[in-house]
Amino acid sequence: MHDLTTDTSAALANIDSISLGLGGGGGDFPEEGIHATKEAALGASWRPGSARFIIALGDATFKESDGSTLADAKAALDSSGATFIGIDYNGMTRTSWGGIDVSELSTHSGGSLISSSGLDPDDLVADILAGVTDAFSTYSEVTVNDLGTSGPGVDVSVSCVSADTGTCVGATATGDYDREVARVFEFDVTFTGVSEGVHDFYMDGLVDGASVARETDRIIVGEGVAEVPEPMTLALMGLGLLGIGAARRRKY
Repeated sequence: MHDLTTDTSAALANIDSISLGLGGGGGDFPEEGIHATKEAALGASWRPGSARFIIALGDATFKESDGSTLADAKAALDSSGATFIGIDYNGMTRTSWGGIDVSELSTHSGGSLISSSGLDPDDLVADILAGVTDAFSTYSEVTVNDLGTSGPGVDVSVSCVSADTGTCVGATATGDYDREVARVFEFDVTFTGVSEGVHDFYMDGLVDGASVARETDRIIVGEGVAEVPEPMTLALMGLGLLGIGAARRRKY
């Protein structure tokens, strides 16, 4: 497996190094997709707060192999928070060939199985965008979190105060939300200075675990004084959310 990279040359080299097997490819069905899905979900260096997608292209069903089962692949998707999108070249659901219907993975993770538009690269890009767009059409959880960036010098606690629809449970607003409908969520954020110094960190607005807005914060702790930033509003209009408001409290 090759890890995620922003290096285009490295990505192309990794693709070129893939062996299709069976004398150049073809005829290998069912395919090794169950093992590959598990490895990608658990082995990739996902960025904290990222929206995570595993996109599989194929023309056959998947098989359980190398000790990897369908249950393992589903558990790996759950653990990583990744959404599975399949681009089907007419065969990923054809269980008469044997193997597992690939839609088992897309349905489980909130993704989709897209019937391929064609072999042209532009068609593939359009299919992938369609799958990602569909995965983003609804959401169920909203919260605010520092994603560990505050470090040991500042303790951050978050409480969901209100949501114009849905329910506040601890630090999270939960409900069945449509991104085409604007919503308002309010959170109470408490910063507690643990050690003296200047502490720079981020507060992220998270939708289904993925960061959709970020604010840079600084707290200076020393001699019994903690400088706390003004209450924030993270504007999320383009994502179907009207805003996330966070009122700050300070502790010494």
